[in-house]
Amino acid sequence: MAAIVRKHTRFGLDRFREALSRAVTGLDQFRQAEAARIERFMRTEVSDVVAEALMLRAFEPRHRQPPPAQPAHRAVAQAAV
Repeated sequence: MAAIVRKHTRFGLDRFREALSRAVTGLDQFRQAEAARIERFMRTEVSDVVAEALMLRAFEPRHRQPPPAQPAHRAVAQAAV
């Protein structure tokens, strides 16, 4: 990740524009990589136990709210029955 913060120098505005340009150029690459990662995760089948463990682990350190009472994978599983 490119840092945009620079010292105030005579060429500070030019350096800022260059850094901003590099950061914006990398957004498309990031978007493509994330789309591929999400697609891979969506196509990966996991058991209910693994799905629940992943959801709980995602909420442990960073979030204060617990996951929804009825996860989406359960709704799909119940609809198939």
